[in-house]
Amino acid sequence: REPTPLHPSRDSTLACPLYFSCYQLRRGLQEMNKASVKIQAAWRGYQVRRELDEMNKAAVKIQAAYRSHRTPGYPYATLQPKAHRARSQLSRHRTALSQQAQ
Repeated sequence: REPTPLHPSRDSTLACPLYFSCYQLRRGLQEMNKASVKIQAAWRGYQVRRELDEMNKAAVKIQAAYRSHRTPGYPYATLQPKAHRARSQLSRHRTALSQQAQ
């Protein structure tokens, strides 16, 4: 039986380089496979995060519509206390100034 390129067991001088080059080829393919899996995972994660962000925005809109329907004067009812306090102080100050001017 003569040695073939895939099974050069009869000639040890051909066996080492051929097996080593096959090993290098397999190793390179494994590294490329790992890299492609990482790229796919990153892309899929990005897509999921984008979908979640869209769903969160939609939920906020639904909640705002419900709250505005439920509470009369909703946008003004949720003003932060500091802003509301500042507005009332400003109106009192203006009233005091107008009274002093008279």
